[in-house]
Amino acid sequence: MNKSYGNKLLKTIGWIIIAVVILFVVGTMIGSVIGGGNPLTPLLPSTWSHIIQFSR
Repeated sequence: MNKSYGNKLLKTIGWIIIAVVILFVVGTMIGSVIGGGNPLTPLLPSTWSHIIQFSR
């Protein structure tokens, strides 16, 4: 396996991770709008702290 193959693979994995994060954020915003809320609510730190406390 040569070095350029490894770099290309890591770059592809990086782009996939970025795409998943973007789609997750857009999906939570759309879900919030469908639920009748503010689309920016899923991005607030208080929302994430509530989710983390709920999962414990």
